[in-house]
Amino acid sequence: GVKDDTMAIRAVYFSVCGMIAVHSENNYPKHIQAMNDWAKPHVKRATDMGWLIEDIFSGDLQRDMRREDFCVLAEHMLGTCGIDTAALSLGIPPFSDTQNQSVNALYRLGIVKGKTSVEFAPQDSITREEAAAILYRMCKVLEIKDVYMDYRLSGYMFADTESFSDWATESTYNIYLHGVMQGIGDDFFDPKSPYSMEQAITTMIRLYDKKEAEK
Repeated sequence: GVKDDTMAIRAVYFSVCGMIAVHSENNYPKHIQAMNDWAKPHVKRATDMGWLIEDIFSGDLQRDMRREDFCVLAEHMLGTCGIDTAALSLGIPPFSDTQNQSVNALYRLGIVKGKTSVEFAPQDSITREEAAAILYRMCKVLEIKDVYMDYRLSGYMFADTESFSDWATESTYNIYLHGVMQGIGDDFFDPKSPYSMEQAITTMIRLYDKKEAEK
């Protein structure tokens, strides 16, 4: 039926996400060639792995990343790592304000949560601490072993720790201490600020590399 066909198509799509299509420098879109130098290698790798859907990841990648689009990126990364999300993306959407299949799948994996019990706020810019929490939950789904610790034992504290949301503190510190996300300098993390698209792509590549290093 239609449901089975949809699942099959999505399964095939994500099974090929890890296939590398090598681009020469001049073949990358101009918006990638023009972005910040520190982000270029990560964005090019994400492009080669098929993570960046053209209608989302086009134009200025220094703009804020939307919550819904972060989920699309995360689902592509999970697919490359062998996590089958096809069946999880279907069914009754858990939120009233989006039917995005990536949001559905990540919600059912326990990776994302709504702003309320019924609203996801898909068009809102994702904040730095929201991104950290999602990346941390992805570590659990991917069974990455070395990112669970009592961050207080590290002896390091951000200068703006008091501005962290309670639900984000553990995930933010663990994701930072294991090199997936970085602060903004001077021992600040700036948890409530929006996360840019190039930053989101960069951290997703770092998480992917962390998983690959365990093999």
